[in-house]
Amino acid sequence: MTLPGTASYDPVVKDFHPNDTIAAPANQVVPVQEPGVRRAKALPYRLQVRGKPNTADGTFDINFRNTGRAAAVFQVRSGNVADMSRTYTVEPHKQLSDVWSAAADGTYNLAVYGPNGFFRAFKGALTGGSNARLEVRIEDGDDDGDDGRRTLLIANLGARNGNVRVRDNYTGETSENYLAPGKRMRRRTQLRRNFGWYDVLITVDQDPGFAYQLAGHVETGKDSITDRAMGGVTVKV
Repeated sequence: MTLPGTASYDPVVKDFHPNDTIAAPANQVVPVQEPGVRRAKALPYRLQVRGKPNTADGTFDINFRNTGRAAAVFQVRSGNVADMSRTYTVEPHKQLSDVWSAAADGTYNLAVYGPNGFFRAFKGALTGGSNARLEVRIEDGDDDGDDGRRTLLIANLGARNGNVRVRDNYTGETSENYLAPGKRMRRRTQLRRNFGWYDVLITVDQDPGFAYQLAGHVETGKDSITDRAMGGVTVKV
């Protein structure tokens, strides 16, 4: 099989210097994100993704909900090599759900990617008496009179007590919360100082293999800025 030539892709400057040799750098590196932040226009997205472990049938449910004004595309990638990536398109004011099977060892490792930095990660196990079973979500408020706060909700669906740690990856602050079986907790989070950006990691002391992460940007209908963490700007406590 003969592949097409690439001469047409040569830079125009080569026409003026035909004897110059163009060579790739000996030590190549990935481009670096430009530091700092920029103003960002308000976007029409209001998204919610909830993950729920089901030990009865060895599956993990993911629910996608879109309460915004534009359709949103999600991609889910699995740490299980037997699974292929899946893509979902959710129309405004619609929702859909899908089910993922656990790996052969009973573990799950799923990452959800959405627009404008939206990210959810669910990692844990469905088998074993000491495994944590939490349902975690961020509850959005209304656009009208938005005070820059959101509520983090965590429910213990398992049969064991758990010392739940919530880490703010922007500030490094960590809080510890005792959660009995069947109980839930609410934690109000102020996002105004981060201009609506959030990145929260939830772990459980009794289950080192458990980790949920929720990150993204809450849209309020107002202009904002780009992600300070991506721009290398330190977030002060």
